[in-house]
Amino acid sequence: MAQTSKHIMIMPISTKYLFSVKCIVFSKFDMNIYANIQSSFHSLWSWKYGTTMGASTLQYSTTACFDTYPMTVLNDLGFVENLLTQILKFQEEKKCGLTEIFNEIHDDKKADDSSLKSLR
Repeated sequence: MAQTSKHIMIMPISTKYLFSVKCIVFSKFDMNIYANIQSSFHSLWSWKYGTTMGASTLQYSTTACFDTYPMTVLNDLGFVENLLTQILKFQEEKKCGLTEIFNEIHDDKKADDSSLKSLR
């Protein structure tokens, strides 16, 4: 996950990659953690308790945003697995990275785009 970004974006990535110091790496990928971090509630929490670089860029801090967040245990993670599958499929079809995907998902001008509706 990028330490500084407009959107909180987390994805499972192979451990064979070397990550930049500006990336936050979670040592274990868990669908419940993924669901919590990708939630609107966590986003609002992060914007409130994290720091910002101007009005539109969040500087995510695991100490302020992750460690203090009251994680919810979800019983049915099927919708989360489906969302992750759709994001990966969209990424493959568009041949783009996470930043572009999340910018499109949050772009109000593309509100009627049927390929993005299920990702919102």
